[in-house]
Amino acid sequence: MYEQNMSTTMGAVETASAESASQAVVAAVAAETGADPMTLEPLYGVLDPDALDALVAGDESATTAPPVRVEFTYAGCAVSVTGDGAVDVTELDR
Repeated sequence: MYEQNMSTTMGAVETASAESASQAVVAAVAAETGADPMTLEPLYGVLDPDALDALVAGDESATTAPPVRVEFTYAGCAVSVTGDGAVDVTELDR
């Protein structure tokens, strides 16, 4: 399992603050599978990357709304993205 968080936390990979949630997903899946990010299928074939970015970025100001969590399958991996920018990736059995 690969974890990537857009903030600095113990045991997670620190990413640039300018990295979007969709960019973090591609990087995390590439790291989990050992693939070059440029060879992965386009993320937009699975979900709208702009909508994911807006959903995660919009969660920072929501103090009373339920937490955001988006789960989907991408490039043979189960992916989970939370509103705080955490990206969890687990490669599915082939």
